[in-house]
Amino acid sequence: MPIFYGIETSKFGLTAPNGIVRWESDGRLPVSGFGSYAVTRRKNFMKRTRRTRIFLLLVVVALVAAACSSDSGDEDVASTTEAVDLSQGSDLTFYMVTHADDGTFWSVVKRGAEDAAKAVGVTLVWSPSFNDPEKQVQDIEAAIAAGADGLGVSLASPEAVGPAAKAAADAGIPVYTINSGVNQYKGLGATTHIGQTEIVAGNGAGEFFNTLGANTVLCARQEQGNIGLEERCQGLAETFNGTVVSEFVGEDSDP
Repeated sequence: MPIFYGIETSKFGLTAPNGIVRWESDGRLPVSGFGSYAVTRRKNFMKRTRRTRIFLLLVVVALVAAACSSDSGDEDVASTTEAVDLSQGSDLTFYMVTHADDGTFWSVVKRGAEDAAKAVGVTLVWSPSFNDPEKQVQDIEAAIAAGADGLGVSLASPEAVGPAAKAAADAGIPVYTINSGVNQYKGLGATTHIGQTEIVAGNGAGEFFNTLGANTVLCARQEQGNIGLEERCQGLAETFNGTVVSEFVGEDSDP
């Protein structure tokens, strides 16, 4: 199962007994007053809060669906959302721009996102880049230009894709990083990251291979330059007592 990081309740605000929404993180939302400025700021805040919550649900369901696929590929994602009571979101459009290919993992993520979008009544634009950072940047820029209500981004190549993700956050779009980017998302202004800590995952793998008495382990990376895969191999080397060979193994490589 994935580990969820960085969800700060203060960013969603708290509702006081008198019904006034309080912005706890930086005080940008007026907590009192009934002038036009205060009313406008509260309306804008509530709109952003609504789309942030809906998009967070959409992304979480997508990643949980992928994480659970090995156990139950036919699990009905709708059952994950049935307890969530959200207002109609048909006016919202969310973008998921990833380094995805059409393999088994990302196809499950896509299906989970589509099912969640349907369940909460929003429009989803799925934009895979097939491990092409330049295309991923272009897709993020297109989402910004289209006025996306939320943006999910995988940061397999943070140096190349990170500036575009930050530009989206600076434009006021709620940004979530998924799958890769746990150590980079805060610096980009993203709301949170959804995924595992790859170094910790690698540590666990190294400890497991120690129990098997292995001497040499091949850490095969199926995507060139993917920081998440590199960190996983790094974590493996930290705890494994033998030799770790980290090597890029493309889809067309001879097994």
